[in-house]
Formats: sequence, structure tokens, C-alpha cells
Amino acid sequence: MKTKTIEIYDFDELSESAQDVALDKVRRINNDYEWWNFTYEDAKDAGIILESFDLDRNRHAKGYFRHCDGELDCAELIVKNHGEICETYKTATVYLADRDKLMRTPIEGDFDETALVNLLDDLNTDFLQSILEDYSMSLQREYEYINSKENLLEVIDCNGYTFNVNGQLEAA
Repeated sequence: MKTKTIEIYDFDELSESAQDVALDKVRRINNDYEWWNFTYEDAKDAGIILESFDLDRNRHAKGYFRHCDGELDCAELIVKNHGEICETYKTATVYLADRDKLMRTPIEGDFDETALVNLLDDLNTDFLQSILEDYSMSLQREYEYINSKENLLEVIDCNGYTFNVNGQLEAA
């Protein structure tokens, strides 16, 4: 029988270059799952179906409201369930105030119901674009956090990861 002995190191025992290798490996592990599912579920709970997103320079999210009267339902769900510091909450609050003001506008003179419907459609379209932008920014921040050195070090610590001298993960 042969015995092979390897030395394993905690992260802080590694050289700077080995730490970089270790962080890259843990970063790949962190991104090797659908980390965006929580945001997609949050949007779905608010009445929005997120179809896709992109990050960085082309940052955007694509989606639509689930219901026929989805804009109003969505805004009310967000105000009810999201915190006041949340961008989606702020966007929904502005939408609801603007919608309320529009619905209270008296129809006079040349201003007919068709004009009101067009204004409401524009408001709803703007709300969808704004709320998708909020979710896009949220996804960007989440991605940046899960890839941050602070988070990676926490993942290493919580999982008790150890490494070889080159920074490759080793089974403990």
C-alpha cells in the first residue's frame, strides 16, 4: 500500500497568488447555480414575470405583468410587501399616486375617454419599464455581492473550505 500525504491550508495561510486562485474557484462555485431565482420569485409574487436579464454594460430585464389589470395589482402588492427603502416600493408608490391623479382628472372639452385611456396606457407602460429597471438593478447588485471578496470569504469560512498550496479546493 502507498500513502500519499498532502498539505492543506486555510485561506489566510495561502500566498497572495494562491488566494486569488482560491477566490476564483469559489466565485465559479457561487455562480454555478441559478442565483437569480430568488429575484424572479419575488417579481412573480408581485405579479411580474421576468423573462430574461443581462448585466453590466447591457444591463436590462425583460418581462411583463401577469394579469390583465396587472399594473394596479402589481403596484399594490409591492407597496404591501416590499420595504419602503426598496426601489420597487418607491416606483410603485409614484405609479399609484400618478394613476390616482389621472383617474381623478375630470373629462372636459376636447379631453375624452380615449385620451384618458391613452394616458393610462402610457403610464402603465412607463411603470413596467421602471419596475423592470428596478429589478435589473437589483439583479446587478446581487451578482456583484455574490462575487465580492467579502462574500467569497464568508462562503469559504462558512463551508470550512481548505486548499492546497496552489489555491485549489481540497476535501477536508
